[in-house]
Amino acid sequence: MILKERVEDDDLRVAIDGFCGQLTQVSLADSEAEAVTLFELNMRQATPMMEHIGRTLRAQYDH
Repeated sequence: MILKERVEDDDLRVAIDGFCGQLTQVSLADSEAEAVTLFELNMRQATPMMEHIGRTLRAQYDH
């Protein structure tokens, strides 16, 4: 996610940072059940972030 630094939208950059951190927590979970729970939570949170990415990209094409 090195290129996230090039994203102008501060809210999106924060969301990407947070999501990356949450994904890391899945691999560090103490149990498989915890990992599955964290993964499912991350996937629910990913949808709004992906929509935000889409809006940001489309806005770039409008310029």
